[in-house]
Amino acid sequence: MRIEPLDESDWDDNTRSAALAMRPNRSGGRTDARPWDPAAMPVNEWADVLARHPALVAVWWPLNTYMVTRGSLPVRDRELAILRIAWLCQSPYQWKTHSVMAPALGLDPAEVDRVRAGSEADGWSEADRAVLRAVDELHRTARVGDETWAALAARWDERQLIELPFLVGQYQTFAFALNTLGVVVPEWDAPIA
Repeated sequence: MRIEPLDESDWDDNTRSAALAMRPNRSGGRTDARPWDPAAMPVNEWADVLARHPALVAVWWPLNTYMVTRGSLPVRDRELAILRIAWLCQSPYQWKTHSVMAPALGLDPAEVDRVRAGSEADGWSEADRAVLRAVDELHRTARVGDETWAALAARWDERQLIELPFLVGQYQTFAFALNTLGVVVPEWDAPIA
């Protein structure tokens, strides 16, 4: 890590609030958390690094949590998009954590592996191809192309169409931070070949 995690003994009230918001299980946590819920995941060093900037956490973390737990996108589509942007950004932490969560979200291990190849790989449904293609287009040109937009609009409502670029952008931004800070992939993550 390029910035050391802040030790709990150095937390002030703002830092404590930021750190505990990112990892509610640190203070007893929730027992009803689903596998993809941030509260269900173990405490990671990145949370204690970001706690050094509690004002940023106060505005960023609610968006992240909303996207993962209350967003309007279908769960499988959301996870496909997250995995694809994690792969495109070469974010080992995001790739591993979401690979581990993916089976609980409707993606089998072969599909997770196929995300690396993108929308042109054999085996995707047209719906899956559209999601993957949208992520590629956003990453490459900062815009979903007309053909891909039409494919998504054929099955998503306006809220979902609005949400997709925010989701992809949020995870790309998080990848920038994780990669730049040198976040180590936690040991609890199962290796993905």
